[in-house]
Amino acid sequence: VLFESSLKGLEAWRRVVDNRVHEILQKNNIEIYKESQLTSLHINELGIKNIFLATGSKWRKDGIGRSRRGPIIGIESVEVFTPEEIIQEEQNIKDSIIVYDDEQGYLAGVLADHLSEKGVDVIFITPASVVSPWTESTLEQKRVQKSLISSGVKIVCNNLIEKIENQIAYLECVFTGASTQISCQSIVMVTERIPNTSLYEQLINQKPNKKTQPAAINIQLIGDAEAPGLIADAVFAGHLAAQNFETAETDIQKALFMREMPSLK
Repeated sequence: VLFESSLKGLEAWRRVVDNRVHEILQKNNIEIYKESQLTSLHINELGIKNIFLATGSKWRKDGIGRSRRGPIIGIESVEVFTPEEIIQEEQNIKDSIIVYDDEQGYLAGVLADHLSEKGVDVIFITPASVVSPWTESTLEQKRVQKSLISSGVKIVCNNLIEKIENQIAYLECVFTGASTQISCQSIVMVTERIPNTSLYEQLINQKPNKKTQPAAINIQLIGDAEAPGLIADAVFAGHLAAQNFETAETDIQKALFMREMPSLK
């Protein structure tokens, strides 16, 4: 949330954090430990039976996304940034940069607009037929694409990056297979996120130790650590986990199918 709310036009999203921090500070049964990276050893020492892991996710840098399930050949020959990394380095970008969107959500379009406003020469490439097609669901797609065009961002749709060689990106049309070339010194990959599950895997794979572990332990991944999605999805996942906490499995299953039954009586 902190990262995305720092981008152009998304400042209001900061309220997601502000609201929850305010709510937590009102409660005296919640303890907060900031800047504390937990390991499986720390968790075992705490002796807590119920553990919810919201360890988030990280962006891929190999080009795997919706349109291809293998890495882009030669991607290691150029400088590759994740969305978070490019914002940290935005003041140091001197040459033109490619924003490659194969996630096809909203973030790549926002990033391209943000970087363009900072004076960066941006080329937006996507296998989709329009910029940020997911935003059609929120009636924002035309506004997003109009903003990029007005900002001077070069937009290349219907093309995926097949390979990169000698700082040249070889594009392939998703319809005809026709190949085009474009200069590529550096690239921002907005393609797919990988859940951060290393701590979860350590906990579920460790051998039981009666001295350091409680008798029964419930470990659950939530949010982006379970399935990367929108901020709203992460908020919902946390709320759902709290609702289902210590609830019988049969009741959880019943709740999945609950609906209003209108009656004319």
